[in-house]
Amino acid sequence: MRALARNAFYFLRALFRFMPYVVVKAMTSGIIAVAFHLVKSKRDVAKESLDIAFGASMKPQEKERIIKECFATLGRSMVELLYFADHPKLIEHKAFFENLHYLQDILKEGKGAILVSGHIGNFPLMLLRLVQMGIPTSVILRSARDHVIEKDFE
Repeated sequence: MRALARNAFYFLRALFRFMPYVVVKAMTSGIIAVAFHLVKSKRDVAKESLDIAFGASMKPQEKERIIKECFATLGRSMVELLYFADHPKLIEHKAFFENLHYLQDILKEGKGAILVSGHIGNFPLMLLRLVQMGIPTSVILRSARDHVIEKDFE
């Protein structure tokens, strides 16, 4: 399954290089639907987590809706990363910051800052944007499960 995902990753990345974002965005729902059906083990983990957290207090239909929504959000983020990795000039139109002047003021004083983010929105795209803006950035992430793909992003 990991090899299938890796090859799909490489195929989509190559395909997206030649497409405008509006076309890629239109294809995203279909890509997510196919991936959702291919990763039953991940759906099972999500369902088990919701069962642990909510037990019988949440209807199975609600759990299924949450699982689909989570997969859709993750899928959109992955498609965006694939696309913008090869179209870096377009990132500034997608990733923007509120109150960035606070960070810029701290950096002007020669100080550093610790920014904390969760899995909210497309946070890796935010990191790419910070680097583009010339803001020194270090990140703590766990290693990817697929070490072949991880080497492509070192």
